[in-house]
Amino acid sequence: MAKIALATQVPKVLKKELDTLCSQKGLTLSFVVAEAIREKIDALREEEALIAMALERLVEPGERSYKEYRRMTRLMR
Repeated sequence: MAKIALATQVPKVLKKELDTLCSQKGLTLSFVVAEAIREKIDALREEEALIAMALERLVEPGERSYKEYRRMTRLMR
């Protein structure tokens, strides 16, 4: 797999924490950063899919509108 350098800025304390953890666990900084990015991308894609699914359900016959849902949740408080 081809790789590319990625330059970014993070708080000094976060970098120190990351260096310590990598050292303790025997991991490389590159590995941990790449895995963190992959996890975040996966989470964002999953969130998009869930939102799309929810929006599709709102138009199904018998489903309540978002406005009705909000009104019902206010009544439950």
